[in-house]
Amino acid sequence: MKLQKYLLILPLMATAVSTFAQETITNNDDYKSTFHFATEVRRTIDKDLMLASVYSRKTGESLTELREFVSKNLNKVLELAKQYPTIEVEATGIQNYPHYEKEKVKGWEAQGNIEFKSKDFKSMEKLLASLGENIALNSVYFTVSPEKWAMLEDELTTEMIQKLQHKAEVIKLALNAKEYILDDVKLGNFNDRSYYRPYMAQMTYGATKAPLQEEIKIPLEAGKETIVSQVSGTAKFK
Repeated sequence: MKLQKYLLILPLMATAVSTFAQETITNNDDYKSTFHFATEVRRTIDKDLMLASVYSRKTGESLTELREFVSKNLNKVLELAKQYPTIEVEATGIQNYPHYEKEKVKGWEAQGNIEFKSKDFKSMEKLLASLGENIALNSVYFTVSPEKWAMLEDELTTEMIQKLQHKAEVIKLALNAKEYILDDVKLGNFNDRSYYRPYMAQMTYGATKAPLQEEIKIPLEAGKETIVSQVSGTAKFK
């Protein structure tokens, strides 16, 4: 008896599925016109993050003495940097490089690096200007901070979608269409950018090196960065 009920229900289910499929096809067919288009957003913003790298380097025959010399200089820098709580400091260690002569080690070079990062440009400039004569400026960078970048990414994504909708509305008006749907929307990546942007070339370190105060006597300006991204999609109208 139950088997007979199932056999009666199955044709009804098949009819319902067939009817739903026909309705779906009919609804999709109502959208007669299809347009593919793209737009972009562009925003110029101030770079709000400064990064700097300094180092101490010395060459000689005794690797132990070289490392002690470099370590002493770096420790002075780390102690001085404590006066500026708004600056993040990272010591990346000391590297050793052998000097060869006739395939034999005749000497060594030791170098230690310290990196600074801060949104407080004035404190960064003061710190760099107060470092000792045994410290050389490697480079200074300006960029957009990750926090500001994340906020802008959300804002620009919203703006891209709004511009895409605006274009669809313009086309809808021109076609005198009743409505539209957006399909296959693709958000492009924001313009490829290196997190670090060089501001100064590497300085030469040697016996005749000018004091670090003279190296950064010019005003440090962060500058601006232009962010560009594209969005594309398909609009179907009826």
